Amino acid sequence: SGNNALTLIQPQGVVGLFYTFSPRFRMGLDYGYTRMVREQTNGTMNALPGGGIAGEVYRDLKNHFHAAELTGEFNLLGEGPLSLYLGAGAGCQFVVGNTYTIAVKNEVKPGGIGNTIHVTGHNVGHKFAAPYIPVTLSLEYAFLPQVAVSVGGGYRLILAGKKEFSAKSQPFATLGLRFNLSK
Repeated sequence: SGNNALTLIQPQGVVGLFYTFSPRFRMGLDYGYTRMVREQTNGTMNALPGGGIAGEVYRDLKNHFHAAELTGEFNLLGEGPLSLYLGAGAGCQFVVGNTYTIAVKNEVKPGGIGNTIHVTGHNVGHKFAAPYIPVTLSLEYAFLPQVAVSVGGGYRLILAGKKEFSAKSQPFATLGLRFNLSK
């Protein structure tokens, strides 16, 4: 919990198709899906004129990210079974989600005798697109001519969108197998 408790590990599924132009350069198109859950407890309470408090006490934000990106990657090590790819590109996230909020209001009645307490719930859906710049780094070992194991990571710098509902950036780690169908 906390004011901005985040789910730190957000599973992501990605499928992509890359074309290798040379042993040093490849380009690829990826589609990815991620689900983000963010709960905010300990909301902000504000004093009311005449006494009392009001504010949000709980907010639950759930987003589903569908992303498409085009990335160019350069092999820093050249030919051989071991490759170190550094990449950058452009992408766009298409986000669908909703926010559920619980608010509390405790008003002091005129004259200071008695209180009126209101508890409200509000559910709002949202949908938007946010362009981003991906930067990737992956270390790959080709243990067969057409199959490599890959470990890496990256960073997405998100350029636009509804900043209240969208992350400003998304660091990520990857582990997977890469199949080369062109050899």
